[in-house]
Amino acid sequence: MLLLSRRGHLAALVTSLGVGALLTFGQLPAAYATPEPVKPALPAPLPGRYIVTLTDKPIATYGGDVKGLRATRPDKGERVDTKSGRAKRYRAYLSKQQANAAARVGAKALEHYSVSLNGFSTSLTPDQARALQRAPGVLARPSSCSG
Repeated sequence: MLLLSRRGHLAALVTSLGVGALLTFGQLPAAYATPEPVKPALPAPLPGRYIVTLTDKPIATYGGDVKGLRATRPDKGERVDTKSGRAKRYRAYLSKQQANAAARVGAKALEHYSVSLNGFSTSLTPDQARALQRAPGVLARPSSCSG
């Protein structure tokens, strides 16, 4: 008969428990944590260059509807006089309206158009373009232009 010391007895007990655990749990299928698939971050919407058309008439067709600003539309058979005082004052009015429209969505008018079209070009994100489309005084949906 084999006599075990206290330390030996403890070692035998731990070993038999370990072997028993391996035999018991070794039969169970292994459970592995599967990481959630990493969703790629969507890129921020890229700004694009747009031309925005406003409802006020351009210099070539303006008939004097705004209080304090006289008509700039030429008479039949005449050319548009873009250098007249009337045209300069009306152009300043249109530029201010264009700048205000752009500012509503946090943008800045880059180019102003006022003779045959009342509009401006600007750089907008898709969200800004949608917001500007619904703004008062905007005639046409902002259209993208190649920059």
